[in-house]
Amino acid sequence: MKPNVLKFVLLITLLCLTPSLLISQNEKKNVLYELQYILPKVGEESLFTKAVKVHNETYHSNDPYSASLNLVMTGDESGWHVWQMGPTGFNHLDNRPDNEDHNNHWNTTVAPHIAKYGRTEYWGFNEALSYVSLPNESIKYATVWFLEVNREANNEQLSVFIKRLRSVNEKLDTDMREFYNLFGPSNTHRGLAFVFPHTKLADLDINKHFKEGYEELYGKGSWEEVMSLWRYYFPVVTRELWQLKAY
Repeated sequence: MKPNVLKFVLLITLLCLTPSLLISQNEKKNVLYELQYILPKVGEESLFTKAVKVHNETYHSNDPYSASLNLVMTGDESGWHVWQMGPTGFNHLDNRPDNEDHNNHWNTTVAPHIAKYGRTEYWGFNEALSYVSLPNESIKYATVWFLEVNREANNEQLSVFIKRLRSVNEKLDTDMREFYNLFGPSNTHRGLAFVFPHTKLADLDINKHFKEGYEELYGKGSWEEVMSLWRYYFPVVTRELWQLKAY
């Protein structure tokens, strides 16, 4: 992987800007993911993915440095790939694969097929606010919602709000996984991510009747209230479809 260009001064600054809710849920667990956005050269996408697969199998096959490659299928960044390492923890990053053999392999086999590097982000998995029903090995795709979090929102109220959404997903048996950007958003629209995994694209045709499930739990007419709160807590939502392990 290319050298990490993030500076610790910047990271500490961003950490100070992150709402406490987005930090406290991750303090006890080493469930962190590093994401590196990469755009392959036009016409060399297949060469790029094959080279990354070999690199990952050679240098990133075991935790806490295991890595995979995802493809952004829809949205403003469609065509970009996301190199993902984890689950890991910041306590592991000082000893990540970074020797001469590792770096030379990336630079000579993968880098020649890269047109541009994008953002690097660190995201933490929030177990308390997630409902996980699908085994990782069965997941092929994911709908990812990146949300801007209203900085004026009360953290306790926001936590209660997300737990309500979680309870409906649990009732409907709909997998909902939250990933919080531990160091704050890389831009104004990426403070929180909801991830909805799929075993196949046909899953997108299935209507889970979330509105009906919500009102069954919280009363008729409660949907209007929750939608009003949603717009307040998350003024901007960017939706993408990802192919996972896109080799």
